[in-house]
Amino acid sequence: MIDVRWIVLVVALLGGGPSVAAPAPEAPAQPGLVALVASRDAAVRDSGIQQIIARTGKAKRDIQVLTLYGPLYFAWPKNVAPMPFELYFNAGGDTAGFAHDFTDATRPTFSAALDAILPQAMRGAASARAHAQRPRN
Repeated sequence: MIDVRWIVLVVALLGGGPSVAAPAPEAPAQPGLVALVASRDAAVRDSGIQQIIARTGKAKRDIQVLTLYGPLYFAWPKNVAPMPFELYFNAGGDTAGFAHDFTDATRPTFSAALDAILPQAMRGAASARAHAQRPRN
């Protein structure tokens, strides 16, 4: 008698089983996005922020900020159009930005999003730093 597990294994190996979806294509590098944060780059780095990843899913907290003191998550600010992007503040001093929809036409929307997100991210990073560096009993 043939075991059902073997049949499932053979079907899966032959390609008849459920397929795995291909990963989404990586967003292209956007020097224009980096230019939008250039004036605040030093302040962002001084606050301990290493990455900002903004998504537009249906989750409550679509913005992820990775800091030296731990991760932060928060929702898109009210009256700000969600625009997916990724910003990396590398240790060497360079900044990299990635987005699928960044064009000259969408530059003002990205600028407004960054104007709303960066202060909130820096406040959160300062709070995380204070919590991490507080005296312990």
